[in-house]
Amino acid sequence: MAFKSDRNYKTMISILLGLLGFYVNFHALNFAQFPNLKVSILMGLLFPLLIALAWGWKYGLLSALAGGCQSMWWLWKSDGYGFLYAVPVFTLWVVWHGAWSDYRRNREATKWYHGMYAVELLFRVFSELGFYTVFRWLVSLNPPPWAPEVAWTYVDYTWVHFVVVKHIVTAYILLLVSNVLLNIGPVRRFLRLEQRVGQRSTTHIVGASILLGLCLWVIDSVIVYLAFYDGGAPFPDALVSDIAPRDLFVRNLFVLMCLIAGLLVSRFVSHLKRAEEALRRYEHIISVTGEHMSFLDRDYIYRAVNEAYLQAHQKARQEIVGHSVADLLGADVFEQLVKEKMDRCLTGQEIHYQAWFEFPGSGRRYMDVAYYPYVEADGAVSGVVVSSHDTTERVRAEEALRESEEQYRGLFERVPIGLYRSTPEGQILDVNPAMVQMLGYPDRETLLAVNTVELFADPDDRGEEMASLRDDKIMPSFKMQLRRRDGAVIWVRDTFRVARDARGQIIFFEGSLEDITERVRAEEERELLLVQIREQAKRVQQIIDTVPEGVLLLDAAQRVILANPVARGDLAVLADAKVGDTLTRLGDRPLAEFLTSPPDKGLWHEVKVDDRAFEVIARPIESGPEPENWVLVIRDVTQEREVRRQVQRQERLAAVGQLAGGIAHDFNNLMTTIMLYAHMGLGKGEHDLPPNVTRAFETILDEARHAAKLVQQILDFSRRSPIETSPMDLVPFIKEAVRVLERTIPENINFQFDAGPEEYVVDADPTRIQQALMNLVINARDAMPEGGGLHIALSRTAEAEEIRCVGCGQMFKGEWVRVAVADTGTGISPDVLPHIFEPFFTTKAPGEGTGLGLAQVYGIVEQHKGHIDVTTKMEEGTTFHVYLPVSGAQAEITQGQISALPQGQGETILLVEDNEKLLEGGQALLESLGYRVLAGANGREALKVYRAVKGTRPEHSRKVDLVITDLVMPEMGGKRLVQELRKAAPDLKALAITGYIVEKDARELKQAGFLDVVYKPFDVDKLAQIIRRALDEE
Repeated sequence: MAFKSDRNYKTMISILLGLLGFYVNFHALNFAQFPNLKVSILMGLLFPLLIALAWGWKYGLLSALAGGCQSMWWLWKSDGYGFLYAVPVFTLWVVWHGAWSDYRRNREATKWYHGMYAVELLFRVFSELGFYTVFRWLVSLNPPPWAPEVAWTYVDYTWVHFVVVKHIVTAYILLLVSNVLLNIGPVRRFLRLEQRVGQRSTTHIVGASILLGLCLWVIDSVIVYLAFYDGGAPFPDALVSDIAPRDLFVRNLFVLMCLIAGLLVSRFVSHLKRAEEALRRYEHIISVTGEHMSFLDRDYIYRAVNEAYLQAHQKARQEIVGHSVADLLGADVFEQLVKEKMDRCLTGQEIHYQAWFEFPGSGRRYMDVAYYPYVEADGAVSGVVVSSHDTTERVRAEEALRESEEQYRGLFERVPIGLYRSTPEGQILDVNPAMVQMLGYPDRETLLAVNTVELFADPDDRGEEMASLRDDKIMPSFKMQLRRRDGAVIWVRDTFRVARDARGQIIFFEGSLEDITERVRAEEERELLLVQIREQAKRVQQIIDTVPEGVLLLDAAQRVILANPVARGDLAVLADAKVGDTLTRLGDRPLAEFLTSPPDKGLWHEVKVDDRAFEVIARPIESGPEPENWVLVIRDVTQEREVRRQVQRQERLAAVGQLAGGIAHDFNNLMTTIMLYAHMGLGKGEHDLPPNVTRAFETILDEARHAAKLVQQILDFSRRSPIETSPMDLVPFIKEAVRVLERTIPENINFQFDAGPEEYVVDADPTRIQQALMNLVINARDAMPEGGGLHIALSRTAEAEEIRCVGCGQMFKGEWVRVAVADTGTGISPDVLPHIFEPFFTTKAPGEGTGLGLAQVYGIVEQHKGHIDVTTKMEEGTTFHVYLPVSGAQAEITQGQISALPQGQGETILLVEDNEKLLEGGQALLESLGYRVLAGANGREALKVYRAVKGTRPEHSRKVDLVITDLVMPEMGGKRLVQELRKAAPDLKALAITGYIVEKDARELKQAGFLDVVYKPFDVDKLAQIIRRALDEE
């Protein structure tokens, strides 16, 4: 930016001064006036010339062009076509001096003939030759009015001579004036030129010469005005404008002489100032140098000394200058050491020597002294220049170096490691005794005769060393193998440096060899041991990482320094800590309890955080009187305890189920007999019996059904009752169930059912699903004694949705049909929630509940391979979520119920039952339905009955259409019976009746050919429907 600003300034000033010059040319100085011609000096040319001399030819040309090339427009008609030559010459003159100014400015030193007055002569020669030739010809083409007769053949040479002289005089006057201006300080500042040495004095001298010239101008003007002036103009006009040409010439001559005198004086002063400045620089250099410099004349008298010399002798200048050497150094030193050498120097010789001198303050110093003869211009030696330098420290360093070299050599010989020096070619230059002994050679000379290449057990080691060389630096240590003279191989560590010459070429290597054979063997053994330790540590770490418990190590400050992945997860839960943290607690218990106190019971401390349970045991690692480290083992027993709880519940369920299975058969036989005869009693005399007897029979039926339901509930939650699944759409099924269940719900409970637009087809047993849904609705109803809201919702889970089953405690996901039964009741308390699916667990008062409802729901859901979850909040309500697998089959259409009992058409049924009363009641019931009944007390008896009925002769035999048989009977069971009957009648239809059967047995009966299984106790209408369906089946 500064350069750009300077350039803009120069451009602006160049243009302005060019315009100013053009204006000044209209007021030219006239030295001669003729009728048709006047002789003038165009002072306007001064301004572009000044610019060219100050800033160079480019700015000078710009200034000249800005002033119209300083063209004398008003003279064109007087010179004719001569201006076509004169005007370009004036411009080239400015450029010429600008170019030489650039040349002088770019050179540190120039010759006299490079000056502006000298180069002007060369330009004048060529330019004035043009005036004698080209200019005369151009004038003749258009003769001026003052000489119309001129032609090429004749032009007055007097006129040409006059013009040439005028040009030369004008040029030097303008150069003189420019030189004067460039020596004035304000002008140089205006032009932004560097101030010269002695600029202030130069400015004053030049200013004084200008004032002197102006004074002479005024004095001459006064004398002429008073003595010779005969015009009527006032004195100011006579002083400036109304001046005769002769007087103007004289006065300008006065001014020019004064300017020339001023320039000469200023030049002299400037040279003087530069000389003084140079002298000050030399004096300063001599003063600040550390050399002791002095000058003595032929009489051994000090004539000059520098500051260092004064400080060394701690004397003032006047105490030394003018005094003799003997006065300063003493007569003995002068006579014995100095005088003889100075005398030789005075003959023209340069003398150099070193000696000890005593100095006040610094004591004895070793000086390097030089005497130089001082030769005058005429060749005579007029004195001695003495230069001395303190080399005490260098001498002492050299002495120390010699001592060090001696010590080094002694160390070289005595050091216990091998030291050597060798060339790049392998020549051994030097070795110490330790290396000779290391390599097994008898003496030093024998080893020096061996090339280093022969010592390497592996030649590649030498190549590796050579490839790693760096300039003049110690190389990194190399471990290699060398061969001893006896052939044995040893391990050594080689550390060396490279010595190079000035061209960078390697001169030699020098280094040390250390025998590390034993160390290498020890390192190999240690490495092997470390590998074994690492392998053991790796195996231990793998074991620790795979241990299902969390294992962590504490240091003495109880900071965790090691933890396996399980422990890191446990720490985050128990203490929000990680490896590197200081452990202060686990859960809500201080760490000190685990380290110092025994557990309350067993071997493990127990810690609970939220709904998770942990067991912790701590053992010290004793390496001294006090344990420094502790090992903590942490077990997350949450899932274990949940599994244990599940197992215990399953064991309880299995025990109850086993008990139920054991009594179900006999109990159901009893209930079947009771319900059968009660139903028969109501059916036969319903209109003839008294009301109280009718109610008694109905009560018997209700209580029998309730007892049978209890048995069925026990079988359901123990998952011992068989189910018959088929694809069913839950939407119409639940709608129908809600319609029936609404009758059992009080009016103060708002009962709602919602289902999304998806399909809700599952493989399920409708009877069991209806039972589970009814149990959940009744449970919700009982939770809202004051009324509320009961909401059943159907939905489907997303594939990625993760759900927890509260029954089995496992997480599951996938596509499921979700049946949600929600209430706004009292909720389930946290202490009750874990027990809600346990059989016989109830929070109701005695007589109000059996505690089997939710247990039955759980059993039914598990039989359908589903899951169950529950969310509850006290005083806000509970929601049970039942998840059933989605079925890909088409749902079956449920047929409407048959209102009347199906009747027989005289078909023959073989009824087999070991319970006598049940056999009699069943026979009577079937006969009342229109069937002919053949009875058998067990399988063997029934087989006899069947064979007797069939007879020996086919024409007398009767067809048995259906066999209804109990499964568990003495002598021959029902399954064996059907197998025997099928041998005679492969197409014989059969139904099984049983008080208890597991699902696996039910499947086997179907495979054995039984069309259906009738479970005791049964309703008469259900039995009639099954019989009719079996008989009608093809």
